[in-house]
Amino acid sequence: MSAESTPSSTGIDLSGKRLFLSWWIWVVYSILMVVGIPWYWPAQYEGTLFGLPTWTLCSLAASFVASCFTAWLLMTRWPVESVENDLPVSEKNHS
Repeated sequence: MSAESTPSSTGIDLSGKRLFLSWWIWVVYSILMVVGIPWYWPAQYEGTLFGLPTWTLCSLAASFVASCFTAWLLMTRWPVESVENDLPVSEKNHS
């Protein structure tokens, strides 16, 4: 089995399932969305931290975690094209 067809490089495990569309990924995004949208904060709540309303910092933190999680998914679990497709045209002709 070549490096291009290993489960980590194609995003598909040996049973044919797509690793980058696992159920737990959707659960993590759902939790981050629930935490990041401040609908559960009481309307009369006026707590502040660093001069910002607390719900704002909670939303910013959830957004940051979602961004980091997405970056991690793209770097580790997203399928990668073969190395041959990454070479410039001039290098493809010479190999």
